[in-house]
Parts: sequence; C-alpha cells; structure tokens
Amino acid sequence: MLVNGAAGVIVWCWQDSTSTAEPYDRRPAERMVGLHRADGTPKPAMTAYRQVVDAAPALVRTVEPAGIAVWPVAGQPAGGGSYLDPHRDTVSPFFAYLLLKRLHLDVDVVVTPAAGHQLVVCPSVDQVTLADLEHLRAALRRGATVYYSLGDHLHGFPGAELVGAEIVDYDLTGRDRQEIVWDGEVWPVDWTVASAVPTTLRATSGRVLAAYPDGTPAVVVNAVGAGRLVFTNVPFERQLDAVGRFALAPWERFYRRIAELAGIGPAVRCSDPEVEVVPVDGGVALVNHRDRAVTVRVGRDGDDPDADLVVDLTEKGWTVARLPMTSITETSTTVSSA
Repeated sequence: MLVNGAAGVIVWCWQDSTSTAEPYDRRPAERMVGLHRADGTPKPAMTAYRQVVDAAPALVRTVEPAGIAVWPVAGQPAGGGSYLDPHRDTVSPFFAYLLLKRLHLDVDVVVTPAAGHQLVVCPSVDQVTLADLEHLRAALRRGATVYYSLGDHLHGFPGAELVGAEIVDYDLTGRDRQEIVWDGEVWPVDWTVASAVPTTLRATSGRVLAAYPDGTPAVVVNAVGAGRLVFTNVPFERQLDAVGRFALAPWERFYRRIAELAGIGPAVRCSDPEVEVVPVDGGVALVNHRDRAVTVRVGRDGDDPDADLVVDLTEKGWTVARLPMTSITETSTTVSSA
C-alpha cells in the first residue's frame, strides 16, 4: 500500500481483546485480530509490521503521475434510485490494474484522465455519458491511446465515429467467438462469465487488429485526432472473474500489445509477472505475490541485461533493491512477510 501511494497504514488492532460484551459477543473472532496477544506478547504480524515501519523511509515515492491511467467509466448517478443509475463494476478496473501490474507498468486509477496520461484504459464499460465521451475525445485530441472494452452493447458503446466500427448484429451463444486471435496469439473468451451479449462488429474507418474464429473483428484501432482508440467488443477484464480462470492464459500479454501500440514499456523490467515492481525513492520495491520463494532478474529498461540484479525473494516476501546495478553479483536485503 505504501509503495503504491498510501499516506500511511492504520492497524486494527494493537492487542487481542478478552471482552465478551457487544459486538464481540456476536463476532468473537474479532477479539483475536490484534498485533499482540491478550497477554501482551507480539504475534508474527507485529514483526512484519515493524519491518515495514523500519523500511518506510525507503518506500517514499515522489515520482510524477504515471503514464497510464485506468479509468472506470461508469456514468453519473441520476440520484433517487433512478433506473438511469449506472451499474457499478469494481471487478473490471481491478483486473485492468492487475494486468498492468503484471507487466510491471506504472499506473494510476483516476476519476478522469489527465494530460500526462499517454494510455487510458477503460475496462468493460457498461454505461458512457456525454460527459464521458467528451473526456475521451479530449484525451484523443491530446494524442493519447485509449483502450476501450465494451461491457453493455446498448449503453456502453461509445459510437462508430470513435471506434471506427459499428455493431451490426448480435447472437446469444457466442459459439464462434470463444477466442481472440491476434497475430497468432490466442486468448479464450467466456461470454457467460462476462455477462455480455456477443455482438458482431463491422469495421468502417478502423483497422482490424484481432479477430474471432468466425472472422469477425474482435479488436479494432481507429485514428481519432492526434490519438487512437483501441476497441474490443468483449468485456475482456470482467470475463476473468471466475475461480481458476486467471491461471488459464497469459492475459497480461493482451495488455502488452496495447501498451506497445501506445509506445509504453516498463521503466524497470522483471523476469516474473507475479513479482510486483514499484519505483520508489530508495530504489525499486519488489513484492513477491507467489506462495513460494522465487529468484528474479531485475534491471532498468535500456540497460544491459547482463548487468541485471539477481534478487531472491521469500514466499510473499518483499525488498527494496538499488538500481541501476552494474554487476549481477550485487545483492539486496529481502524481508519475509508473515
């Protein structure tokens, strides 16, 4: 949390409770969430907390805003429980953020995109308003690449003028559209998990980048102003929300293609997508999200790969490495997580 911009951490709670009064009489497990046991002795979580506190000066981050923005386009509530109120989808922005993190790209989650954002990611959009469309056009006029995946084909489609394609049909099975094929690389599609109606696109001013097995467009890029809009009619992010599905394919490689279109790559490369990479003032923070120890190679983009730093990370462990490095024999201090 700290390396990704949090101002601090508030812990609940310091010590286990022995109270049997309300609310602990109804939720007795809450009595046992302290950093210390009821007798005052520290738990392993307290050791991990101390390690974070001790490392806090190295975790300070004073970088400029990221070049990539995840923008959860969701319209504006009409108020009063109106039928016009948009569906609030938090799953799709989460998966968009996760895919970008697996590529070791720096990313902001924003209310609206700003001038510095070279790539704007709009995941699985269910509803877009006139105000949202103006924000999209403004980003495109500035020369940004906008990636836009469609959630709801009725209320989320931003229009043929921006997309460079039009929706001409739909079906209820999607049986011939269960894969996206992009230059020989394949990603499976599950329309049921995505809770979406499979639609048929026909390119107009846009160029088809990827297609379904039936030959219809799956991804289209369209030049708009000084920028470009990359559009897919599948809720790519939402369809990942099923048990075990995330492990089925290298989903982040779909996002890598989009980032490459925008001319964006990681400032710091890492050999394992499960290791989070965050540049901080003290170097670069590395967080191992795997349930086992790993050894990774880390280096700055453009540096000689032979000079990459080799870092050992324990299961769920983290460290702050110093970059750039000139020799792979240099080491870093690794911290284990409780």
